[in-house]
Amino acid sequence: MNARTSVKRHSISNSGCDSGSSSGVGARHKGSGLSQQGGGYLDNCIYSEISLSEKKTANTILSELKEMGLRDDLLMMAEKVGADKFVQIWQAFDYMYAGEIEGRFRVSFPSFNKYLKFQRNEYIREKSIQGVQASTIQRELKTLGYNVSPPTVRRWCNKYRQVNSA
Repeated sequence: MNARTSVKRHSISNSGCDSGSSSGVGARHKGSGLSQQGGGYLDNCIYSEISLSEKKTANTILSELKEMGLRDDLLMMAEKVGADKFVQIWQAFDYMYAGEIEGRFRVSFPSFNKYLKFQRNEYIREKSIQGVQASTIQRELKTLGYNVSPPTVRRWCNKYRQVNSA
C-alpha cells in the first residue's frame, strides 16, 4: 500500500464538513459559542492610529462631536481640555468599560470638594510635621481660601503628629 491510498479524504456534504469521523473540522471548539463582546481585535487601536486623510483641527472635532449629538456638558469639557485630548480620554474610558450594555458606560467622579479637602489635609499634615503651630496653620489656610475652624486644624495636627511620632 502506498502513501497515496492511505490518506483519508474529506468531503463536503450539505451539512458542512465531513471527515468520516464524528469530530470533524473545528470539533475542538464545539460548544464554545461566539463571544458576546466580539473578538477584541480592534481594542488595541487607539485614536491617534485611526487612519485619517488629514489631521483634524480642534474646531472640526468639536463640530463633529456636536453634530453627533454629544451632551452640552461633554462638549464644554471637550472645549476646556482640548478636543483631541477629550477624544483620547473618552476612548480610554470606553476601553476600560468595554462590555457595558447598550453602547453606554457610566463614570462617576467624586465631588471636586473632596480633592480640595484632601489638599487642605495634606497641607495641615506637612505643616504639623514641620512643627508649625495649629493657629498659624489655620491663618495660612484662611489666606489660601480655606475657612477651617481652629479646633478642626488642632484635631488634624494632633492626629498627624501622633502618627508621625509612632
